[in-house]
Amino acid sequence: MSSAPPGVCGPDVTADLVTIWTKIQNDFRSWTPAQRDSACTRILLPLKTPVWTPGTDKKTFIRSAADINGWDVLPLYQGASIWLRSYPIYDAATGGPCATPSSLGPPPPPVTDVESYQQWLFDDGHESDQTCSDSVQVGGECWLNGTVNYGTLGIMVRLCRDESPIKFSLALKWAETLIKTYKALGAHPEDPTLPIAWMLATFSGGPSGKPTVAGNRPQCKCTCASKGSITTWDYVWEPVKTRLSATGPTIPAKPAPPVPPVAPPVSTASKTYTVAPGDSLAKIANAVYGDAKLWPKIYAANKAVIGPNPNIVAPGKKLTIP
Repeated sequence: MSSAPPGVCGPDVTADLVTIWTKIQNDFRSWTPAQRDSACTRILLPLKTPVWTPGTDKKTFIRSAADINGWDVLPLYQGASIWLRSYPIYDAATGGPCATPSSLGPPPPPVTDVESYQQWLFDDGHESDQTCSDSVQVGGECWLNGTVNYGTLGIMVRLCRDESPIKFSLALKWAETLIKTYKALGAHPEDPTLPIAWMLATFSGGPSGKPTVAGNRPQCKCTCASKGSITTWDYVWEPVKTRLSATGPTIPAKPAPPVPPVAPPVSTASKTYTVAPGDSLAKIANAVYGDAKLWPKIYAANKAVIGPNPNIVAPGKKLTIP
């Protein structure tokens, strides 16, 4: 594969991750024991009744038994990533858009069709390492947002292990196995190394944890001026915090065009000048206008005060300066 072209990473979501992952922790601790147990079982035993039809190959049959939609931080979920390809997300260096170059292909198929959806992700290019599409900044590194999402799993697995140290004593190891299996059996096999690194980082470091390795979009410059706060952050943890009840990321609204600055009104009020000894109209014009040749303007406005001879201006007279 040729080297990826340079681009601009998406918004900085470092602070937003700490906030949403802390919320997951706090919510979990407020649930009943039964709710906590069902939530942990759901992510560590993500199984459903497999579907078999004549001609189904083994890999597809096994994949149909995996219930992979039990958890997500929604702005990091690839199926809800259109907010990263929407106006306005600005690059501080150039004033242009962030998360670019991007791919704006056709809309995805229904998410219930997992295999078609995965095919769409790859064909449409949003997960391609040749773009900066669907990327976010975390701690100065640029990542595909779906990779960072595995930090969500690390938060959840740690909560489950601490909740039931005996029942879920092998939760971390089992979660690693699930990631490896999911990545191997997907429509497009993937390297599980970085998703696992994110899960381990938050399992050990909590909401502020992050891998020590470089991001997987190194060609994308972290110059985006926008923050993750431009969208709405929520999460899914079935069956307690369901996908249907969660609030998906909002698409940032296009701002109104900038209003050109209005020049301050020019004052039309006249000023007054008290004639000092030795003053002449030319001297006064030079003082107030910076041009002695404008003395007739002052004389015309004050002829009744000065009299018929503009060369004689009595000290103490108050002249109007137009």
